[in-house]
Amino acid sequence: MARSEAENAFGSGELILEKAIIGPRHVEMQVFADIHGNVITCSFDVTVNDVEPPTMAFTTTPPEPDNDATPYFEWLATDNNGCTAPADLVYSNRLDGGTWSAWSLSTSITLNSLTEGTHTFEVRVKDEAGNIGDPVIYTWLVDLSGPEITITVPEDGAEYALNDTVNSDWIAVDALSGLDTASASDDVSTEMASGEPFYTGAPGLHNFTVTATDLAGNTTTETITYRVVYTVLPGGAAGGGGAEGEGGTFLDKSIAGGGGAVGITTLEAVYTVGDVIRASFSLTDAEGNNIPEAVVSCTLVKVTLGEEEVYDVLNLWGFNYDADTELYSLDIATEGLAPGTYDFWLGFDDGTQKRLRIQLEEGEG
Repeated sequence: MARSEAENAFGSGELILEKAIIGPRHVEMQVFADIHGNVITCSFDVTVNDVEPPTMAFTTTPPEPDNDATPYFEWLATDNNGCTAPADLVYSNRLDGGTWSAWSLSTSITLNSLTEGTHTFEVRVKDEAGNIGDPVIYTWLVDLSGPEITITVPEDGAEYALNDTVNSDWIAVDALSGLDTASASDDVSTEMASGEPFYTGAPGLHNFTVTATDLAGNTTTETITYRVVYTVLPGGAAGGGGAEGEGGTFLDKSIAGGGGAVGITTLEAVYTVGDVIRASFSLTDAEGNNIPEAVVSCTLVKVTLGEEEVYDVLNLWGFNYDADTELYSLDIATEGLAPGTYDFWLGFDDGTQKRLRIQLEEGEG
């Protein structure tokens, strides 16, 4: 029977395949011919060939660059001709050009213990017909180390004069992922660039900190400690306020050119039991301004000389400030002290100390 004759006799039929099934299949089709329900059934064999590979893409990847040695990936694939359901697609992956993994239904992975440097991760997909899609590739940098910071000024443990203007000098570098941000801070300022002056406005210990972050998110912090000190000018026998080492001394008696080493330090002066010893000095900042409100103490220590010196603390006093002379001074009576070697320890509230060693001799009589 010709097609037109069949259509006239039985009507036309329609075959709809909602999902193509790979491989040979037997298909039967019923064609309704008339209003009385008379039908004709025909059958035939079809073979569906799937030759189109699925496609895929990453849905989750680590940042680039990254500071995580265990990055997480997710991906999603589609079989464009619909022959394989998404849940039936299988995947294989490899890292840095290594061996492909076994095929799996998993659509995510967490990599383990990556080293620093550039890495490449690939995933490919396969459908039920065995078609393998082109791999998707992600390349990124792993940086696990923070920037390197070098602080040249202020120098760790160094001393700087009160109210002096000293410019900082520091640098931060990151050779792997590159530097993102870097700044310094001290006791009063933040977000300081190299070359800006650091704080010297108060005596004592201070911190200077540089913080740097690289493009991978690693942060390094480096802190040094420096001391801000007074300028101390001896006010003793050679004339108040003279520079130490240029004739000025802290005591009202002195040995010209120094008395040489006595024990572990230099002998400053020789007194007789019964003398009153006067110690004096002035304090200024870097600009020469007098400092009238410092706290300075004097500790009297009896020294027993020997292979190892032995110290016995006898007394403690505070210095007085004289606004007229702009000197700090203290009178120390030696009446009742035994002849021998003594140290006067001057303690300044900037955290520094000065040792003055004297020899006390027996008086006449």
